[in-house]
Amino acid sequence: MRRRRLIIGVAGALALAGCASGPGLTAAGNLATDHVGADAGQLVVAIGNRPGGPGTYYTSYTLVFQRADAPADGPVGTLSFKPGMWPTGDKPDYKLRDDVGVVLVASLPAGNYRIVDFGASTMVGNTAQHFSLKERIATPFRVEAGKLSYLGHYRASGQRGKNIFGMPLPAGVLWDIGSQAEADLALARARNTTKLLPDVIDLTPKAADVGSPAFRDRQAG
Repeated sequence: MRRRRLIIGVAGALALAGCASGPGLTAAGNLATDHVGADAGQLVVAIGNRPGGPGTYYTSYTLVFQRADAPADGPVGTLSFKPGMWPTGDKPDYKLRDDVGVVLVASLPAGNYRIVDFGASTMVGNTAQHFSLKERIATPFRVEAGKLSYLGHYRASGQRGKNIFGMPLPAGVLWDIGSQAEADLALARARNTTKLLPDVIDLTPKAADVGSPAFRDRQAG
């Protein structure tokens, strides 16, 4: 479902994005996620993985987004979950039998945005391998000043393939999408040092709206 990219993946894209800076941008020219000001709105998303299931262990999962009017090679923003033993990995906000992950909170300038990729990284021996979606997506979302945009709850399931010798190799990720706004926002409020805005807009997409075979709707329960 996904295309493997060696060495240059999300990290490489960030490194090549340029060195400009300005409102809402980091010094490297990418979108900052700690914007302050009267035009600021909040973004909340949960990213996790299915532990102990079939597939390969991944060291990070990253949501990549852009402003809606940005060119394809323009600045990006990222929100990541790094599973693993804390403190080298992220301390989970939720730890269930089939879902472990974090609830991420960002502050962005008001405006229209789009999710363009979900990346995953792993190590095979001493080599870092990065996976991006086979086809770039453009899932829209908006951020409104003084409001909180909830993008949904994403659970990754690592997929496994085989090499020509029949040995298992990482083969990408399938993503389950669902809205768990009440539970995720409660976790964020309990953990986050930033006070969450009370006016919530649930923007969780359906898999059909994402338009990629790497996504499927998560069943309730």
